[in-house]
Amino acid sequence: MNPSSGLRPPCRHRPVCPSPDVADREAARIVAAHPEQGWNLLCNGVVVFDDTGELLPDGRIIAPHRPTDVRPGTGSNIEQFRAICGWRDF
Repeated sequence: MNPSSGLRPPCRHRPVCPSPDVADREAARIVAAHPEQGWNLLCNGVVVFDDTGELLPDGRIIAPHRPTDVRPGTGSNIEQFRAICGWRDF
């Protein structure tokens, strides 16, 4: 971020990282990792926290959104994923 203009430099990754305004914003590359503090800064300016909460560059907050309806010991990871996402074999 340029402090004087408030603008982020353009992404130079290929493919280009998603904008912070789109649903797949978490797919942007990590540019600063701080696992000891529980957060990462993504290329698009989004701060992602270990609890899956997010802080967007414009100051908006995205509440944690990890699945809460899966209990430990209730099947394999793939079974839990399918249950959460409604995935079926076709």
